[in-house]
Amino acid sequence: MPNQADLFVYSDYTHEEQFRLILIGIIEAYHLMLVNCAAIENKEKTIRNYLCENYLQDGKFKEKYRLQPFHFEAEPAAIKKSKEVGFIDIKVITTDTFFEPKDYYTLECKRLDGDYLNKSVSTYKANSLAVEYIKNGIMRFVINKYPTPFGVNGMIGFIVKPSNIDDGVNDINNLINQRFPQSNTTRLLSKMSFIKNFNFTYISSHADVDYNNFDLYHLMLDYSSIIV
Repeated sequence: MPNQADLFVYSDYTHEEQFRLILIGIIEAYHLMLVNCAAIENKEKTIRNYLCENYLQDGKFKEKYRLQPFHFEAEPAAIKKSKEVGFIDIKVITTDTFFEPKDYYTLECKRLDGDYLNKSVSTYKANSLAVEYIKNGIMRFVINKYPTPFGVNGMIGFIVKPSNIDDGVNDINNLINQRFPQSNTTRLLSKMSFIKNFNFTYISSHADVDYNNFDLYHLMLDYSSIIV
């Protein structure tokens, strides 16, 4: 059970402060996973499930990294008008959720490999993982497939091949500018530094189809050394 003092303290945090604490916990889990997991399949669900099962849903880990007030669910259904409209990669339930069940954080996971350009013609590949990151990642928040009730949600990029992460993020930004004006992006992915010993956190800003502004945090987790 969460420590009652922790629950009281967390209730005083802004939603952005809460979400940053969640992201810090995920980075700690990522670092441990690189040490404890010798090899993992190049599959989005497999990587996500390992991260959730062994860390984000583990009581001792949550206690150590002060994540007890948060409950992490892997791939629950997102429901609108009695229909399943998708499956959330990681749903983060908070104390707010108990009062309003539709209030929760969403984390969308996508693989990235740095292979975005068609070198022969110097254009972006039509079906690259970077396109998928935007088309079936960022856009799911823009069209309200996954709501952003707190004004902040996140994406996790699983880097599955050795690549320059900052260059890959620049390519995602170029794709947004060139091919995804419908992403209603008001701030391209920009680097942030609030997590100790981790240099690949970014934030972007968008407006959804109902003209509500929201932020997306982006964690780029390099798993290329253990991918098989």
